[in-house]
This record gives sequence, C-alpha cells and structure tokens, in this order.
Amino acid sequence: MEKEKCSIFVYPGGEKEQLETIYKKNIVVLKERKGFVKLAMQQGASLVPVYAFGETGLYYHFQFAIGFRKWLAKRFGVAVPLLCGEYGLMPHRVPITMVFGQPIECKLNPNPTDDELNAMHGIYIEALKTLFNTHKKDLGYANDVLEII
Repeated sequence: MEKEKCSIFVYPGGEKEQLETIYKKNIVVLKERKGFVKLAMQQGASLVPVYAFGETGLYYHFQFAIGFRKWLAKRFGVAVPLLCGEYGLMPHRVPITMVFGQPIECKLNPNPTDDELNAMHGIYIEALKTLFNTHKKDLGYANDVLEII
C-alpha cells in the first residue's frame, strides 16, 4: 500500500520572530533556521515560500524588558510579546494578504550534508525574497524591504 502524502505548515520564526516583530516592519527570522529545510530534504517534500503582507501592522510591539523576554523564550521556549492594537488587544484593521511562491522540490536525501542543507536553505531564502519583491508594489508595500535575520 502506498503512503499518502500530506502537507504541513511550519512556522520557522517561532518565539524569536514573535519578539523581533516591529510595527509595520517586515522582519523574518530565518538565517539560522534550517531544521524545516532539513526535514523537507529528509522526506523528499517540497518547500513553498509564503509571506503574509500586513501582518506586522496588526499590533504595535513594545520593547519593554526585551532582553529578559528573549531570555525567557530561549530558556523556556515561551514568548511573552507585549503588544497593543487599535483597542487594547483588538488588532488594527489592516488587510492581510498571503502570497505563495512556486514549490521548491527537494530530492529525497535522508542524510544531507551541511553544504547541501545550506544550498537548499539559500534557495528558499532567495525564493522568499523574490516572492516578497514580486508582490509588494501591487499590495501597497512598494517601499518596504524584507529583512531576514
């Protein structure tokens, strides 16, 4: 019997990205996040670049005690974002538009080398930048820059 293929959504930025968010600034925590790429390579799964325009305009993020909150996230894996929307915790009314790039095929490779992993990670990052730059003008973000940290 053939195994069914399923799709999963992985949010590689995690707690760090929650704490690094700056109001209306496009920051993606991805430089050192390679586990999702390794998993895709080990399973022979495709990577699909995705970006949500408008997401960083939902809340203003306070930097109060950011060092302590980053330590908490690193130590215990729990982010404590301090944020404020239009009315307290109600988000600002901004449209969120998710855009999807072309799938990046990963050959089945149960034990990718560091070089292979880094190469595929680089391909993913470039595809994400291209996706962002392709759609930003049409969605009202013509002057925005995608920052990958």
